[in-house]
Amino acid sequence: MLRCSAIIRVTLGILLLAAAGLKLYGLGVSAMPAVGWFAQSWVQLAAAEWELVLGLWLISGAYPKASWFAALGTFLTFAGVSAYLGFSGAASCGCLGAIQTSPWWAFSVDVLALVLLAVSRPKHQPGSANAGRAALVGTVAVLLAISTGAAAWLFGSPEVALARLRGASLTVTPEQLDLGTGPIATTLESTR
Repeated sequence: MLRCSAIIRVTLGILLLAAAGLKLYGLGVSAMPAVGWFAQSWVQLAAAEWELVLGLWLISGAYPKASWFAALGTFLTFAGVSAYLGFSGAASCGCLGAIQTSPWWAFSVDVLALVLLAVSRPKHQPGSANAGRAALVGTVAVLLAISTGAAAWLFGSPEVALARLRGASLTVTPEQLDLGTGPIATTLESTR
């Protein structure tokens, strides 16, 4: 059972890292569902950073009981958000950034993750925590927070910093903006 638990833990960690990478790649590029505050790019950025930290934590195996509880809370939250977006009629949940994903598909993956977590609940093992691995995950979390803060300070926002890293010369916020029509070579402005 210990081997099965480790396989599930690492698989969920890899899933979270992949989702975070896709979310960061699509941040400010793909149209997020315009449903409540989930559409704000800072929410997507915070979710991606948490996915990175939790994914690395799960893969590291440090403090297995604490990481299990964190993963349980995370996938419960993700399932709730996916279900909300599904019931709201959103075509995509934005869970995978630029890849359009049905909220119901994401909900199914979240529920499957919860089932896997339920069957792989770690037993209490004294001395099983590895301080070195935990320190590495903590260091990554601190570096992500510092780099996000620095990007916001240097470029005005994390979205503009990501656009610069991708080589984009234009960012539009909000991602969906309709200025109507106008003659060619005219400037259209919005106060939104």
